[in-house]
Amino acid sequence: MLNSVFKKTLMGLINQKLADAGRVESLEFDPQLGVVELYLNLVGEDEVVSVTVMGVSMSETGQVSFQTASSNRLWIQALLNTYAHRLVLAVPAKYLPVVRMFFARV
Repeated sequence: MLNSVFKKTLMGLINQKLADAGRVESLEFDPQLGVVELYLNLVGEDEVVSVTVMGVSMSETGQVSFQTASSNRLWIQALLNTYAHRLVLAVPAKYLPVVRMFFARV
């Protein structure tokens, strides 16, 4: 149940950030391994774009960070190589309770 709620919450958050650029088609998250796999339908892309994020963790203040990321699209991979290791994402307050519960299961 919690996994389903978390996935819907995370997909909603990502879809909100993507806005008109695309949507998350599916998402898998393993909090024990700290791995997120995303499959995205992006505007201008003919095929589904995959992104794998590794080393995902959440701080006490509700900020999510990760160590590395990869994609099946070279242009996205280039962006990830340049910027991904610097990203720290603040979880909006309305999502914090669900995200904290999910990370607490680890």
